[in-house]
Amino acid sequence: MHETNEKITALYCRLSHEDSVQGESNSIQNQRKILADYAKSKGFCNTKFYIDDGFSGTNFNRPGFESMMADMEDGKIGIIIVKDLSRLGRNYIETGRYIELTFPEYDVRFIAINDNYDSLHSENEQQLGIINIFNEWHAQTTSHKVRATFQSKAKRGERLATNAPYGYIKDPDDSGRIIPDPDTKDIVIRIFREFLKDPNLKKIAKGLETDRIITPGQYLYQKYGYVHSGVDITDPYRWSSTTIRSILRNQDYIGNTVNCKTKVKSFKVKKQIRLPKEEWLIFENTHEALVSKADFETAQLILDGRNRPDKSGKVDIFHNVIACASCGNRMYLHRAKTILPEENYYSCGYYQRKGKDRCSAHQINAMALEQIVLQQIRWVTELARENPEVFYEKARAKKRDEDEKKLKAVKAEIVKTRKRIDELDRIIQKLYEDNVSGRITDERYDKMSQSYESEQTILAKKLTELEEAEASYGSERNSIDDFVANANRFVDIQELTPEIVHAFVSKIYVYEKKQKWSRTEGNDIDIVFTVGFREQHTVRTSDAIAS
Repeated sequence: MHETNEKITALYCRLSHEDSVQGESNSIQNQRKILADYAKSKGFCNTKFYIDDGFSGTNFNRPGFESMMADMEDGKIGIIIVKDLSRLGRNYIETGRYIELTFPEYDVRFIAINDNYDSLHSENEQQLGIINIFNEWHAQTTSHKVRATFQSKAKRGERLATNAPYGYIKDPDDSGRIIPDPDTKDIVIRIFREFLKDPNLKKIAKGLETDRIITPGQYLYQKYGYVHSGVDITDPYRWSSTTIRSILRNQDYIGNTVNCKTKVKSFKVKKQIRLPKEEWLIFENTHEALVSKADFETAQLILDGRNRPDKSGKVDIFHNVIACASCGNRMYLHRAKTILPEENYYSCGYYQRKGKDRCSAHQINAMALEQIVLQQIRWVTELARENPEVFYEKARAKKRDEDEKKLKAVKAEIVKTRKRIDELDRIIQKLYEDNVSGRITDERYDKMSQSYESEQTILAKKLTELEEAEASYGSERNSIDDFVANANRFVDIQELTPEIVHAFVSKIYVYEKKQKWSRTEGNDIDIVFTVGFREQHTVRTSDAIAS
């Protein structure tokens, strides 16, 4: 057991990012000098510094503090000295527990120099609680100010992330902008290209590992010395499906800046909470894109379908596209090693789950369906390439009635949203007047106004989206032009892939045979193309055998 005069005199320094902006008085260097001079003047020997630079005082998950506590619990520390109580912590409950319970339990003397507090003397214990409460209030106020600054930047479309996303670097001439990284941009493009051709995440990851391409976390470590939590820097080529998926989901790669995707519970609890997409702030075309918007949206459709490969590595090309015409539910592909490829089939998922009382099988041969859809895509893309004006009129005629109904609904929703925004303006103005006149307290005013302003922010974003939707109906040629562009891109289609299917087909509806389970009678299908018009055909199992 150490004797008291042999024990360590712990000199604890802490500086958060928020404290650092307040100037030299709280700097680590200044704290070290104050503590060292004080210890020397009081004759305290065997001093040791424990330092946390860049850590908040609202919690005690700090490496320097935890190391000091470990030494204290081992009986090595006799005295702990800090510049002031706020350096120990800004959570008055936890700070008080350490000072009043934990330190005395281990016979540790605690000194806060600038607050004139020494646990060896009891005459100033009454002011201890007040000081700790004030320190927590200061942390809360600072947190609100920092959060308000970040929210202001977010609403202006400024990039908030410290590091540029993989595939980009910060612009040397403007740190607020990002530009393509010549070392990694082609890797991002490769990931999208391979996924659209074959959406097998594990296969893509294995290919990158085989080609000895270092992971984004390893690249960040090698270039900047920064280590992300959970990154194994000893295995630099081990790509994961999670990493591939996060890249495919990232809107940065189509030139968008997305802010406010997460928030923290409070200034004390730093756990991140993911916000719903309707609350995100999305700013388009803020930097150079690495992939086209069409390719990105196709990738999202495939990801949303969660299309997993079978044991042979093949995926369902109609996943999330094919649906039962009777109940509208998704249809699922049935395949197994015990049956031949030409015997694979789709059937209604609702029928599988609920039985024949709710729906019927709607069983359709997979290979025959693929042949018919391939023929129709070849026909319609050839029409779009060879005679785009005729194709445009055909697509427009089918789409016009549907768009008029949707446009009417959108206009009604715009009127409703604008009315509510105006109503909220009047409510907030009335709240302000009531607060000024003293009819409601400041606390009540802050709570209510924040709630209404939050609703206004969501409605303003919704209004923008509705107005964009309204404008899009007036420019119906855009979607048709995209279809024609894809038709020129995929000229000689020999087989279907998820990318090709999603580029041209939005839905395939399968009808039940007139004689259920018939081996000769076919299923009627509706192929709904992305430009809106439909083509109806009959699919027979014999088509698969013939092919």
